[in-house]
This record gives sequence, structure tokens and C-alpha cells, in this order.
Amino acid sequence: LVPEPIAAVWQGIKSMPRVMIWVCAVNYFSWIGWFVFFLFNTDFFGRVIHEGDPASSDTPTYCRYGQGIRMGALALVLFAVGSFISSLPVSSSVHRFGPRNVWIVSSAALALLM
Repeated sequence: LVPEPIAAVWQGIKSMPRVMIWVCAVNYFSWIGWFVFFLFNTDFFGRVIHEGDPASSDTPTYCRYGQGIRMGALALVLFAVGSFISSLPVSSSVHRFGPRNVWIVSSAALALLM
């Protein structure tokens, strides 16, 4: 009773080489760590950077919170644009330097630049 696409994905996972399973696990857990950052980024900008308060509506602190939220959203948009631009040369880099080296360098660059 499992839908065909899910069964196909599960079959692919079961037939994957052990090294690829480790790569997938590392990617999975690193993105779980990033998810928390993305989720609370805008609130952090509103509360900490702009010293705003979302609970007190129609006050200057609420306005500052709104400005911080917009600034945090802009930061996420710029991050997405930067990720898109930096992903463009990945395919040619993999052919030139190999997938392992590109993965290591891109992961290290992401960690350093964030």
C-alpha cells in the first residue's frame, strides 16, 4: 500500500553504496542545523539587533521589531541569491576538481561565510 514513488525512493536508498549513505546523513543533519537558523533569523533581527518587542503593538519598540523582521527577511533573500549564484559553477567544478573536493570546499566555505 506504499505509493510507487516512495517505494522507488526507498529501494534506491537500500541499494546505495555505504559511502553515499554517509554523505546523505551528513547533509541531512547539517540542513537540520541550518533550518533552526533560517526559522529564527528574522525574529533575532527584530528582537536583538533592532531591540524590538513584538508583544507591544503600536509602540516604537514594535515598529523597531517590524524593521528588524524586514531586515532579517532581506538577509534571507540575499542568502538565497548568493546560494543560487554560487551554485552555477558547481557542475563544471565537479568535472574539473572531482565531487569530493568540491563538496569539502563548498561545505567549508558555507561554514566560514555564515
